[in-house]
Amino acid sequence: MVRAYWRHAVVVITGLYFLFRWYKKTPAGKYNIDSMMLNIPAMGKLIRQSTIARLTRTLASLIAAGVPMLQSLEVTEQTIDNAVISKVLKNVYSSVSKGESISAPLKESGQFPAMPVHMIAVGEETGALDSMLNKVADYYDMSTDYSVKKLTALLEPVFLVVIGGMVGFIFASILLPIFQMVKTLKH
Repeated sequence: MVRAYWRHAVVVITGLYFLFRWYKKTPAGKYNIDSMMLNIPAMGKLIRQSTIARLTRTLASLIAAGVPMLQSLEVTEQTIDNAVISKVLKNVYSSVSKGESISAPLKESGQFPAMPVHMIAVGEETGALDSMLNKVADYYDMSTDYSVKKLTALLEPVFLVVIGGMVGFIFASILLPIFQMVKTLKH
């Protein structure tokens, strides 16, 4: 089948690749793909942690530099590559422009764990939002590093088994014809 239809397979795979790239460039496609990426069991947690770390670090730096809150939220929203988190920041922007808190829309979104939301709420109440955002960023940077190490340690045995299986398959595919030839020569 591969020999007969390899040209069709190349055309279909190339078409699917370009269709995926086009879909990813549309707003709905980017949002759906980013949402799917956040829901992947091990990888989604890692993506969420690194995004929260980048978001809180950027926002803390802008606030500490004296940039107004609404402008800080706009800049931070533009630096976030994930469409789901970016949409949450748009909701935060509209909430803050109405005079409400930052933490309420974060909590309502369900995209942020309780700990950073609570720390941001405490930072808003105490007036030390930039230092609390830096603490959240430090925690999530450390957590991301730990998750990467854990994921790497998990993938090493999987790759070892896969490579071992490939070597075994190649070894068997070389030796089996030799054994068959020896068997036919004996008869």
